[in-house]
Amino acid sequence: MDAIVQFVRNALCTVKNFNVLGSTFLYDPNVTARYYEFPSPMDQTTPLEILISITQIYALATVSIAGAKMISSSIKKLHLISRLVSLQVERNDAKKEKNEVVAPRIVNERLLPE
Repeated sequence: MDAIVQFVRNALCTVKNFNVLGSTFLYDPNVTARYYEFPSPMDQTTPLEILISITQIYALATVSIAGAKMISSSIKKLHLISRLVSLQVERNDAKKEKNEVVAPRIVNERLLPE
């Protein structure tokens, strides 16, 4: 879905930049004014610009949500790593294995395959 929206956004920006279909309703600010009355400098907003802004807002929302999900999953993995390290350190205190070796080994054995 994101690729489709990105393609549409790029196509709309190309239409605007190269003034393709310049004589159509896409460039007529009166069409936008029929549905909503913007304040003075924004009253020249065209339907094409409204469509571009909608796709930009969609891109912002989806990227923000994906970033929040990535941050929350990273925090969960960080908690998992700290729990695994603390359990392994407690277990290795009896074996007298060096703790500097324990953390990288746990990450390599359990978390890298994910």
